[in-house]
Amino acid sequence: MRTVALMLALALLVLTGCTWSGSEPGLFGKHVRAESPSPPAPERANPSLPVAGETTWTSAEGQQVTIRFAVHAVRRAADVTVLDWSITPLSAPGRQQGDELPTGLDLGLDRVDDGGIGIVLLDPGTQRVYRPLVSKAQRARHCLCTPLWAVSRMLRLGETRLLQVAFPPLPARTRSVDVIAATLPPFSHVLVSAAGQVPTATYPAELSRPAEPIRPLVAPQFFQTAEDEASRRTATLRVDLVLASTTSTTVRWTLRSMSPQRAFLARPLGPPLVAPARSDGKEISTNAASGPTLAAAGRQPTGVRWMTGEIDGQPILECLCTNLDFWAIGLREAGSAAQLVSVYPPLPRGTDQVDIALPGVANLIRLSVTPAPDGATRVGPATQVTKRTWRYDSGQPQPGWSSVDWPTPVPESGQVSAYQRRVDRLATHG
Repeated sequence: MRTVALMLALALLVLTGCTWSGSEPGLFGKHVRAESPSPPAPERANPSLPVAGETTWTSAEGQQVTIRFAVHAVRRAADVTVLDWSITPLSAPGRQQGDELPTGLDLGLDRVDDGGIGIVLLDPGTQRVYRPLVSKAQRARHCLCTPLWAVSRMLRLGETRLLQVAFPPLPARTRSVDVIAATLPPFSHVLVSAAGQVPTATYPAELSRPAEPIRPLVAPQFFQTAEDEASRRTATLRVDLVLASTTSTTVRWTLRSMSPQRAFLARPLGPPLVAPARSDGKEISTNAASGPTLAAAGRQPTGVRWMTGEIDGQPILECLCTNLDFWAIGLREAGSAAQLVSVYPPLPRGTDQVDIALPGVANLIRLSVTPAPDGATRVGPATQVTKRTWRYDSGQPQPGWSSVDWPTPVPESGQVSAYQRRVDRLATHG
């Protein structure tokens, strides 16, 4: 009897179906996907942070992270000159404000021979170039600075990180310098503060605001390398901006690969972007934006600026322009782009248009000139601050500071003797 009842129950179940309403939970309950926790909101910017200059740049290693670089002060300290600058990541594909940055980010400022940072100070009055202080110990060579590799682990979208680099002492008569970074337009006419002082802010800095869109001056110019058909590479070069200060002229470019560039590190791109290398081997900027020339109306064309240097005891010449290196490894893929700069001598006063020659490709005429921001006019009078110091620890290097820590400490003077100074000068390429 029990068997008959069970069979009747099963038959009824088959006839009526095993349907559930949308609100019924099912045997194990309704599965709810766990949402990823939102990243903490970026730290609010310090309204008292002075900004002598700023610019934006997008990485070219394949991550496409857009960053705002800013210079806050150049100040004297015991036996050194201190550059205070910052990085504020603005955007990255697939990420939101507060997120950490993707691994492998390359800021384009690494230098092995200068202890890891491609930034110099130029004294326009003397044409001397001050390089970062670098440790004398060859096995652990580093600059007296906040190392980029240590800083990169602290970066978050929308948050400003303060950094520092120490340079040799400047002459007492030097009142301002140009801050020149390898991939960025120079920060011009940055005032030098006395020891124990920092400039003041004249407006609340909004360093996390979105980057302004690029408005190119001309259409991209197509070119190809002078190689056999199997190895030939194609690309475009675009003039985005011509900046003029009283001490230099800068052209900002966008280079875009139109074909795979698997060998771009092994073989320079050549004209029109890269000038032919010197025969004496003294030049190290062998794949740099050194080829185009610039001219004001009625004037002879001029080439990019160069500076002296030394590697392994041998004199070298280095271009004040961007050198294509591992930071631009994304250019191996067709369609990828990199932002570059070339620095030239200053234009005659009042020049508002220039001609740019791309050797063997095009002569671009009557391009508009934009006045470069003047760092001295962007900050307020210097003020006295309480002295604080930090010491480089190779086991745990200083990873920078939050913007609320401004003014930041300066390098402790007792460690400076372990670092070597180097002062070079502007030079001609011929």
